[in-house]
Amino acid sequence: MPEAPRPSAGSPVQPGRRGGGHGRSCRAGGRDGLRCPRAACRRRLLHGRRRAAAECGRRPAYGGRACRKGMRVMTWKYWLWYLFAPSLWGLYAIAAGAVLAALGRPVRLLRWIAAGLGHTLFITFLGGWWLVMRPLEDAARDLARPPDGGPVGILVLGGGEDLVSSALAGDLVTNDAGERLIAGLELAALHPRAPVFFASGDLAAGAPAVRARIATLFHRMLGRKREIVVDGSSRDTCDNLAAVARHERKHGRRIWILVTSAYHMPRAVLCAQAAGVQVAPHPTDWRAAGGLLANLPSRHPTRALADFDDAAHEWVGLIHYRLAGRIRRIWPASHGR
Repeated sequence: MPEAPRPSAGSPVQPGRRGGGHGRSCRAGGRDGLRCPRAACRRRLLHGRRRAAAECGRRPAYGGRACRKGMRVMTWKYWLWYLFAPSLWGLYAIAAGAVLAALGRPVRLLRWIAAGLGHTLFITFLGGWWLVMRPLEDAARDLARPPDGGPVGILVLGGGEDLVSSALAGDLVTNDAGERLIAGLELAALHPRAPVFFASGDLAAGAPAVRARIATLFHRMLGRKREIVVDGSSRDTCDNLAAVARHERKHGRRIWILVTSAYHMPRAVLCAQAAGVQVAPHPTDWRAAGGLLANLPSRHPTRALADFDDAAHEWVGLIHYRLAGRIRRIWPASHGR
């Protein structure tokens, strides 16, 4: 029988496989191979474990159980946010008052009801949603600029597609941030030679099918020969920009026209700076354009509550990213400063 090829000196030996004289030791040490007598093997495996959460969905070598665990943690974070979103605090206050009344404390019931109604009225009819949304959009307006020259690309951040509704309907369904897709298509038409990079995540069961529909939409509108990348390896905004950075290492650097909602632009720009990706912000999906008094009569209460949650999520995200060291500063500098 022909002898099995031996691995070259520069190629790493995979644990649990024959080769290098230590495959049996790795198998004896268990599935992870951490008892292998070769120190290089142990270091490689331990290094992969430490980086598993950060590299989840980015490189196949660091996938597997740790990657799926990271996805589950991210999904639970979203569920926690949905359950304890600031717009629900008024409802929870009223519910807490009802519980206290059932315990024989009717005076506190009125206090909790007043606090819950006051919280909701402040967000909806007194413009609380506008007060937390407008600073984010003002920052996006200061950041907006056209590309300075050189090769450009169109970078569209996901979030405009409704993953659950799209999966249930079997079609592409957009949400309030659907203007991201429209702006991306418009910019792609203005820059016919620019590649299009759609950065999204995989936090729902129907995400791969939705990404396939988005790719089909871009190809139908822009042509089959257009370079279109639909990436689904990310869990959050900074992961989106990290995916772009990896794409640049293979295909060359360029200026990316960054398309996302105006209120989301500050955090996206800070993530781009942390990833070393040069962007030209192009905000869309304006929510708080105009003054407060101009928005009050036309804003439906449910829409105001949703906008308040979106803006609060951005503020919490900025603080969380800064404390976690994922961004270098908590607020982006305006263009030209």
